[in-house]
Amino acid sequence: MEAVDNVRVRDALRTLRDTNPLYSIFLPRVETVLGHFPLSNQSTDQSCVPLMDTSLLLEMPNTRGEPSWLLPDTEIEGASLPRNEAKHHVLGLQSTDSGETPKLKQDDPQLEEKLFPALFPTGQGGWNSETKDALSFSSYLKMRLRSVDPRWRQDPKWILFNFDRAIKSRVFAYNSVHVSAAGGTKAANLKGDGYNERSRVMPNNIQGSKKTWERHHQDLLAILRELGRPRYFVTLTLNEGDPAIQAVLRGRPARDCPVEVTQLFFERFDAVKPLLFGDNAIYGKVVDYWYRVEFQNRGAPHLHIIVWVSPEHELPVDQVVYAIIPPENDPELRDLVQHLQIHKCTARCARKVAKKAAAAGGEADDLAFMDLLETDGPGVLALEEEEDRVGGAGDCKYGFPFAPQMASGFDELGSRFLFARGRHDAWVVSYSPVLTLAWRAHHNVAFVTDAALSKYLAKYISKMEPAIAAKYAMGDDVDRYLNMRVLSVPEAVTYTLQYHVVQSTREVVFINTNMAATRVRKLKKKAVLQEMALVEPDSTDVFCPTIREFYCERPHDVEDVTLYNYVRDYGVVSRLEYLPAYAREDHDMDFGGRILYLRNKKVW
Repeated sequence: MEAVDNVRVRDALRTLRDTNPLYSIFLPRVETVLGHFPLSNQSTDQSCVPLMDTSLLLEMPNTRGEPSWLLPDTEIEGASLPRNEAKHHVLGLQSTDSGETPKLKQDDPQLEEKLFPALFPTGQGGWNSETKDALSFSSYLKMRLRSVDPRWRQDPKWILFNFDRAIKSRVFAYNSVHVSAAGGTKAANLKGDGYNERSRVMPNNIQGSKKTWERHHQDLLAILRELGRPRYFVTLTLNEGDPAIQAVLRGRPARDCPVEVTQLFFERFDAVKPLLFGDNAIYGKVVDYWYRVEFQNRGAPHLHIIVWVSPEHELPVDQVVYAIIPPENDPELRDLVQHLQIHKCTARCARKVAKKAAAAGGEADDLAFMDLLETDGPGVLALEEEEDRVGGAGDCKYGFPFAPQMASGFDELGSRFLFARGRHDAWVVSYSPVLTLAWRAHHNVAFVTDAALSKYLAKYISKMEPAIAAKYAMGDDVDRYLNMRVLSVPEAVTYTLQYHVVQSTREVVFINTNMAATRVRKLKKKAVLQEMALVEPDSTDVFCPTIREFYCERPHDVEDVTLYNYVRDYGVVSRLEYLPAYAREDHDMDFGGRILYLRNKKVW
């Protein structure tokens, strides 16, 4: 650890105190260097004040009454995050010589300036509810991350705090309850304390939550059921050693530049999309696709993609995917394959051996299992359940090294497609030459064989991100999500910059067929219910309308359409500007004042 330059710290603190009026009344935990204030100014409440390192004490004149550092983890009730109240949970405590200890709360108009004085040295420039009409919170965050001034994107605490702040605002804005819990509830009962500040049921549209990935998994199963087996499964990873990325990093490690690396990843993905999707993709004409972005244990993003190819416009697989080292007369491709597409076994590859040993009564290597939890694997993804693996002469769970074979084709069981390779190509990961030259990072192109594999594929690529291996007994689903998340800075950056994490050519709509008393419904906004309580206190119309209400208010010309066909064939929007371009000239109005249009692609 480097020695602390007391003179520089003293000068910095003095400058900050002189330029920032907020600094004289508040010291947040995330910006405080412990021990830089005289002991005489510290509170006598030792349960709240951390131990001082007297070797770091500086003699600083106390002209304004310096506050004490009072941000404990658990000592003061209400000081930890999160709490059920959206606007009133405590982020810190302020203490001055006057003896007052006002609390810093989530809705403080100068929240950012107080928490991050180093980023806001003058005590101005943060976002608050008073400026939301001029600049939305999401636009403000994107502006900060992409600013010429790099301070905000170089501060992981600021990035994670504001992502958490944005997520909490969405959770608190979505107040849903089980119908049975609110059955027969009148508006008058929800106007005050009867209206919880947030949902007790986790919404399924909160990024990274278990509910969201469960929805994506069910959506993908519905798509597979309708479209059948996809043709190819493609994985794209990030190459931090790529010259284009290194030029941006300028000698800095990638983990210190999460915004720059994340933006480069998505920009390069946009550049290669014509090779992956559309009429002139590397495998032929792509009619449908589904993809997701996943974040490896080290935080780096990578992509899982499945595509459906038109049978009439499909190229032969052995003209698309190769598993050989290119000849010497193609030096660029040969160099890329040798550096990026050669499998190197790690502890993760030995999991199959460890499981066999455990099944035989032997002892598995604990270190190998720890490595399994902490490493990203070799970059080659196992597409089958391990007990169903076919082929592969070694103990590697991915099948390496593969035996040579003259031509590509199915194995003896017809359940797996094996690529042609020579005796020097046993460790080559299957690749597309065109994609290798364009992507310039490790990737894997696999030929999907049967329906069973498709189901496993859906489970694999729509799984949620790793969670904390611990039990959280208190609270509900929302409490568990807010308290037990595993989140990397690149993931927070991806969501904050609003990149698509899941994208598909097909839309899936869920029709709740549960009994009415067991459904989860979203309550109307608190302000709406308060007004309703004054005008119609006995009204039980407290829920937001759903697709069922839309269907009951459909126009006469679709009166004979079933609910399933109505959802599959028609879309509903509340405003003209939300209409797709193809429906601008041909749409109808339902009896609820909404706009009904015929979809150009059916949903499931």
